[in-house]
Amino acid sequence: ACATCNDGIQNQGETDVDCGGPCPACATCNDGIQNQGEADVDCGGPCPACATCSDGIQNQGEADIDCGGPCPACATCSDGIQNQGEMGVDCGGPCPACLVCSDGVLNGNETGVDCGGADCPPCDDFIILMARLMLEGAYDNASGTMLTNLNDDGLLPYQQPFNNTPWNYSGNENVANIPPDVVDWVLVELRDKMDRNIVIAQQAGYVLSDGTIMDIDGVTDGIKFYGVLSDFYYIVVRHKNHLDIMSSRLTIVPNIEHLDFTVSTGEAFGINQQKELATNVFGMYAGDINADGVISLFDFNDYAAQLAMLNTYIEGDCNLDGSVTISDFNTYFLNASVIGVNEIRY
Repeated sequence: ACATCNDGIQNQGETDVDCGGPCPACATCNDGIQNQGEADVDCGGPCPACATCSDGIQNQGEADIDCGGPCPACATCSDGIQNQGEMGVDCGGPCPACLVCSDGVLNGNETGVDCGGADCPPCDDFIILMARLMLEGAYDNASGTMLTNLNDDGLLPYQQPFNNTPWNYSGNENVANIPPDVVDWVLVELRDKMDRNIVIAQQAGYVLSDGTIMDIDGVTDGIKFYGVLSDFYYIVVRHKNHLDIMSSRLTIVPNIEHLDFTVSTGEAFGINQQKELATNVFGMYAGDINADGVISLFDFNDYAAQLAMLNTYIEGDCNLDGSVTISDFNTYFLNASVIGVNEIRY
């Protein structure tokens, strides 16, 4: 029989069985046709393996290895899925760090610092302000701390002392005992971040000999404000016979670092609102005996009316030793005419 292009024999000058030469071209792995047992066009069977979406190679028009193009969309840091080695949904690994409930920052969907929202534990019903300050009258240069004479002599009241004029604070802070390191009571205010004159909350607490403000629970480093949202606030600290101060900058409450009024006079809002008690140690001016925000002749008049009162807790006792003497006049006199900013005056 004559040779033909379908006799199943490579003959008549064919380059392969029944193809090439006088016959149709032989099938190849680059002829653009799925033939010769290929799994797809020019791949599989006798040809190289076909590209897939799981071959670990960026091919077949993929945007990245095995994704994009004909494959599923590539993972991104905004696809709402925890993938590509992320530590959480769209965060960590190759993406920005995850927001965590212990980073000390109000972020994500938190309603307070590291609390609230869908991801963090519920917020407490209070926030804590940590702060530090010095009272000139009790400051001891030798130790760099404040003396606790009023406490040592049992003269500190067990109920907050700001329930009269000019403060008229109605808080019910009262205690059964007072920790030994307490110098005196202070009244702390949170002021609105947009308007320094608006008082958001008030709370009475202690100031310790190292200047730390402590809650009346006698344990907490800082003072608790109940029913107040975490936010940025201006802070005011009031004392019965020292010139009140307001923070010069907004503070996030709760805070993870103390608002430290002692490190610079600039921590208090306004000019000349704190006194340098020692090198680079700043404190509240003593002598505002009537607590109106100005150290003036009116304070001297109150001092004079209380002169020679002993073993008592009283406003004329500028050096906080429990008695009203010439030493208190000397303390007052050095600060006469110092004026507090409008925002703290009564």
